[in-house]
Amino acid sequence: MSKRLEFWGVLGTAIYLIFIAVIVKSRFVDFLALRPNELGDFLAGVFGPIAFLWLVLGFLQQGRELRISSEALQMQAKELRESVEQQAALVIAQNSQNAHNELLTEPVLRLTWKGADNDGFRDVEKFQMTNSGHSCMDIEIMLLGGGMHEIYESYDTFDKGEVIDFDISTELFMQGLTRELYVHYKKLDGQDRTQFFGLKLVDVPEGAVMKIVRSGAIDRRSGR
Repeated sequence: MSKRLEFWGVLGTAIYLIFIAVIVKSRFVDFLALRPNELGDFLAGVFGPIAFLWLVLGFLQQGRELRISSEALQMQAKELRESVEQQAALVIAQNSQNAHNELLTEPVLRLTWKGADNDGFRDVEKFQMTNSGHSCMDIEIMLLGGGMHEIYESYDTFDKGEVIDFDISTELFMQGLTRELYVHYKKLDGQDRTQFFGLKLVDVPEGAVMKIVRSGAIDRRSGR
């Protein structure tokens, strides 16, 4: 496009100058008789159209360059947007992989109520905890609520498929009070975690049953 404009500009200028030269030659005597001010007016009139022609060609060339620059910027913006989208997709995939890896190393604890009993000194609620996930270590089973904070059981390790049985005094669940059972442990990668359960003794026509609600899990170092 640029070379085409230059070609037509040079061609138009050449034709125009040839046309002017023919006219001057045909009236060369009158041309020589022109006074300086008349000669200046003649030259301004002659070269004015040429200057206007190149001004128009320059404007067209500038518009073309601006359009090319705009298209290049749009392509760069598109590439940048696609790059950002790809990076976002990679981050999502990485987070998903990290979450999956986190689950693979997490113990899966299940707490069940085995009924009421008497250990010879007091009435107790019997519980059983099983681990169907990854092994963990430094386990502490604690009961919280109503100012209570007591470690009921502690173990060095809690392997997959292992079962822990423990008792809690029934009097701690009187008057429908909800207690929280915290299970602190350390994963094999060294991360400290806590899983907790809500416990509430509910009266039913047949007597009483223990309602267990899994509350969640947190990372004790980050609070998540």
